[in-house]
Amino acid sequence: MKNQNIIKIFLNPFIGPIIVAAMIIGAIVFLYIPKASQTNQIEDLKQKAQTTVNELKKTRGYYTNSVINVIKNHPSDVKINFDHFEKEDTIPLPATLLHDLSEILPEKDISVQMFSHYPFPNRAERQLNLVQDQALHHVEENPHDTFTKVIQRDGKEYLTVAVSDIFFDQACVDCHNTRADTPKNDWKLGDVRG
Repeated sequence: MKNQNIIKIFLNPFIGPIIVAAMIIGAIVFLYIPKASQTNQIEDLKQKAQTTVNELKKTRGYYTNSVINVIKNHPSDVKINFDHFEKEDTIPLPATLLHDLSEILPEKDISVQMFSHYPFPNRAERQLNLVQDQALHHVEENPHDTFTKVIQRDGKEYLTVAVSDIFFDQACVDCHNTRADTPKNDWKLGDVRG
C-alpha cells in the first residue's frame, strides 16, 4: 500500500515533476559542490603561491638594480657571491638573496623552493624529486604557464605550484654567462632559468 502511494505521488502531474527535479538538483549539488569547493581552494592557493613568488621576484629586481648594479659600477671592496654568510666583505647574489628570503618569508604551511636543471656548484648536490623534475620540464616547455599538482605526503594533501623564472634582465644573463663557476654559459633573454 505504501509503495502504491509513493508511485502515485511520482505519477501526479503536478507533484511528480517537482519531486523528480528536486532529486536531480539535490544529486547535482551533492556531487558538484565538493568538487567546486576543491577547485576554488586550489585556485586560491595557486593565486597565493603566484603572489608570493612575484613578490620575491620584485624584491630580486629591486636588489639587482638598486644594490648590485650600484656596487658593480663603483669601486668597492665588497664582493657579490653565494657565500655571504661566511665572508664579511660579501653580499648575496640576487638568486642567493631570493633563496634566503624564501626560507624566512612564506607563511605557515607554505614553502618556496627554487630549483634548476643548471644549479651552481654550491647547490649541485641537491637532487630533484619527481614532482620538481616534472614541474621544471613543464615550465621550461611552457614558460608562461603554471604547473600545479596535488600530492600526498605523510597522510596529507599538498598543492605544488611551480612558475618559471625567466631571464628578463640582460645584467642577469651576463652574470650567469660569465661567472667562473657557471654550469651553463649560453643563456639569453627569455630563457627559463628554473
